[in-house]
Amino acid sequence: MTIQTAVPSRRIFLTSLGAAGLSLALPGAGLAAAPRDYRLRMTNANTGESFDEVVIEKNAWVDEAVDVFSRFARDWRRNEVRDIHKNVILTALKMQTLMETSQPTTLLSGYRSPATNATIRGAATNSFHVRGFALDLSQPDRSVRQLHRAATSLKAGGVGYYPNRNFVHVDCGNLRHWTG
Repeated sequence: MTIQTAVPSRRIFLTSLGAAGLSLALPGAGLAAAPRDYRLRMTNANTGESFDEVVIEKNAWVDEAVDVFSRFARDWRRNEVRDIHKNVILTALKMQTLMETSQPTTLLSGYRSPATNATIRGAATNSFHVRGFALDLSQPDRSVRQLHRAATSLKAGGVGYYPNRNFVHVDCGNLRHWTG
């Protein structure tokens, strides 16, 4: 067990050193890369739904897949949908790639309506979830610490580390970090 824990941790550390290289290969990097497809795989912990779609095809966003993801990441309490920003989807995709796992990432929270957000203990009034700019994620076969390292290595926006609740918050706001 110790060996299994050490190997992914070392892999995440070494892979995170190459995060800059990964960012060059995905859209929004400013440099042309060989055309490639990128698949995002997630399960929704609240609805039991799965998302397994190519979101980037030949280095271009697949708008239909982004729409399906927005429905997947809806406010499940009120069944309200809002577009999820492509930058936070890209962050989740890069994290999944860095984690080198065959297990789908678990979505704990995506879009939250203002009414739902007001009922969440500790949620910021101006939460990025309300704008469709944030995701709360966990990874079944990796520690929350490993997921946090992957997220922070990307330098892509806000990263909240919630080790006692076993998830990482990522958003496409300004670069910042906190522990909750």
